Amino acid sequence: KQDSPHNNLGVLLEKHGQVDEAIAEYRRAIELDPNQDYSHGNLGNALEKQGKLDEAIAEYRRAIELNPQCNFAYCGIGWGLCQKGQLDEAMDACRTAIEIEPKSPHPHVNLGNALMQSGRLDEAIAEYRTAIELDPEFTIAHINLGDALSRQGEQELAVAEYRTAIEFEPENIHAHSRLGDALLKQGQFDEAIDEYKKSIELDPNSLRAHIDLGKAL
Repeated sequence: KQDSPHNNLGVLLEKHGQVDEAIAEYRRAIELDPNQDYSHGNLGNALEKQGKLDEAIAEYRRAIELNPQCNFAYCGIGWGLCQKGQLDEAMDACRTAIEIEPKSPHPHVNLGNALMQSGRLDEAIAEYRTAIELDPEFTIAHINLGDALSRQGEQELAVAEYRTAIEFEPENIHAHSRLGDALLKQGQFDEAIDEYKKSIELDPNSLRAHIDLGKAL
């Protein structure tokens, strides 16, 4: 049960994008009670957002020491190790998270990411589809499934996944950008340009969106 006021404040701050302030609250919660597995896990998640992967993984490992059934921490370790290119270890962590909580879609997505980085696209696709079965509105699962399908040359199927992601999250810049890429590969230049323009509308400072639009024009 997450009943620490500092931890709860950290969660609220993080939801509002105030990651530095959230980290300070998680650290304060841990100072007051070093045995709160959830505060270590939340701190790990916030540190990941700042790209501090080694620190994040250390916090996740501490959470697991305190609670060996902390699937959230295993899932976080899987994501962090995947970012570091330690793919076999990442897969092991994700599979442990799935064993602990089979109905959570997040470790399936993280496992899919590690598999895709390993070039094991069929297996990655299976994991993304499992995540979507568990949570049909899980936007990132649709986007990543689209990426894997696109890599297999299945642009039409990829387009369908990106469009589904946009239905659930219309302001997701990544979905619009990926949809533009897939449409461009299909030779649908006008539609691709529209998606890149939408990406720029959502984030005028996105260098990638401007570069993509320039290539399509």
